[in-house]
Order: sequence, then C-alpha cells, then structure tokens
Amino acid sequence: PPARQEAADRPRQRTLSRRRRGRIPAGRAPRAGPRRMAPDRRLPAYHGRSHGHRSRTSRRQRPHHAAQPRRQLSAPLQRVASRFFSDRLAVVSLAFIAFFFAIALTAGILQLLGLPMPMDPNATNLEAKLQPPSAVHWLGTDNLGRDVLSRMVAGSTISLTVGFVAMAVSLGIGIVLGAVSGYCGGWIDNVLMRIVDALLCFPSFFLILSAIAILGPNIWIIIAVIGLVSWTGTARLVRAEFLTLRESEYVCAARDRKSTRLNSSHSSVS
Repeated sequence: PPARQEAADRPRQRTLSRRRRGRIPAGRAPRAGPRRMAPDRRLPAYHGRSHGHRSRTSRRQRPHHAAQPRRQLSAPLQRVASRFFSDRLAVVSLAFIAFFFAIALTAGILQLLGLPMPMDPNATNLEAKLQPPSAVHWLGTDNLGRDVLSRMVAGSTISLTVGFVAMAVSLGIGIVLGAVSGYCGGWIDNVLMRIVDALLCFPSFFLILSAIAILGPNIWIIIAVIGLVSWTGTARLVRAEFLTLRESEYVCAARDRKSTRLNSSHSSVS
C-alpha cells in the first residue's frame, strides 16, 4: 500500500537531507533505534561532584557579579548627568556661572601674587567720572572716576572668599553640634537647642554691623560673625536626622548585640 511505502521512505529522506547538510558521511548508514535529544549546552555539565564544589561556570560568573554594585552606584550619577546636560537652559546657566567664577578666581590669584590688574579698581580720576561705556572703560566709571568693571571683578573675589569660608565654618559648627545634640539627647540636647533658639531671635545683619562697629572693618571679622551666626539651621537639620537614625532597627539591633556581649563577658569573668 502507498502508506507503507511512504513510511519506509521517510528514514531514507531524512538520511539524504542530513547528508546534504554534512552531518552524516556518505558511506555511513543512519543509526537505528530511538532518536536521542541533543544536550543543552547552556546548562553546566554535572561530573558527579558535590553541591559544595564550585564549578568553572560560577568562577566565570563571579567577576560579573562583583562588578554589578559599581554599576548600581554609578547609574544614579549617570542619570542625573544625562538629565542635566539634556536641558539647554541648565547647560547655559552652568557656563555663565563657570565663566564668572573663573574671572573671580583669576583676579584673586593676581591679588595674592601681587601682580597688577589691567586697571586699578581703587584709582580715582575726577576728570573721567560718570562716563558711559567705552573702549577704555567697558562698563563706564562711577562718581569718582573708578572703573566699574575692575571694581566688580575685585568685589567678586571678596564675595566668593566670604561665602565659601563662612559656609565652611557654619557647616563645621552646625554638623558637630547637631550630631552631639541628636545622639546624646537629654540635658545636652535641651541646652544646645535653647542656644539655637536664642541665636535665632537676633537678626544676623545687625550682629554683623555691631561687630564691625566694635572691632573695625575687616573681612575676617565678617567671615567669623557670619559663620558663628548661620549654623543654627544646619544644627537643627542634622539633629533631626540623628534622632531618626537613632531609633532605626539596625541601630537597636547593634545596641542589643553590644549589651549581650557585655553581659556574656561579665558572666564569664564572674
């Protein structure tokens, strides 16, 4: 019958197709019996070793897993940088800030080295007072004939110095006192917070004017007064964070573990 003939020709057709692909040599007959499935090469071969033995596959995968935390740490910074630089307005603003910061830094370096600036910011010329912008004076002159651009550059250096140094003093005092207040608690927290409340009652501007009137006009006095007055907000913020972290679960677990170690050491000594 034709059905038996088709069933008999099927192994022959398979052999011919496999020989055309190059899987079976021309002088070799196909194997009889059930067809074996090809092993999955994606799975690691089992050679009769115990489960505790580390195979080569795990060794190869170890550097990949070790490098994964670095990717997780750098991913947020990459997202912030890509999102920032994709905004044109933010990039233009950053360029303007960097330009003025570079000018102020250059003027400060020239003053420290004692090198002359293109125009003296303190030189007066009554004959050239209140002049409009020109090729000599790019932003004009004031009522004493001083160059406005030179005075702006010199003033930017002083402003940056006061801002950075005063903020460093303020952050140093605020972080230390806020951490001590939040960690210790009790009467130490009450005393430090009452000092903060007392300083918040006085406006910092009048304190700066009073210090200048008593001690004289000096840039370092201004920096010291600003740093000693503006640390209250930083201290409150750090204190709140320490109060939150002090009641966290891992901090409580560490305290319990320390107490159990002390109890065990005392019991062993006794």
